[in-house]
Amino acid sequence: AIGMVLPHYGLELAKARIAPHRLTEAFVQARLYSPEEAVPVGYVDRVTSPDKVVEESLALAAQATALPGAAYAGNKLLIRQPFIDAIAKSLGVS
Repeated sequence: AIGMVLPHYGLELAKARIAPHRLTEAFVQARLYSPEEAVPVGYVDRVTSPDKVVEESLALAAQATALPGAAYAGNKLLIRQPFIDAIAKSLGVS
């Protein structure tokens, strides 16, 4: 939609979040999604009303802090490392 081929790291970011069967419509066809549509596609994890953003964010943060920190960080890195590596390679960073 913006008339350019997106950089490789943009594809890696999309692959890290967007449901594989939605990549073509999102990345190639530049489909825009409503907030509600963005959840199943993978752009966002959840949608809430403006008056509940702070409350729900604090509740999610409390859930996250209850998890063992080292395991949380390790598992998060395991999931994201392939994308981090691909992005770094595309940028010429080692």
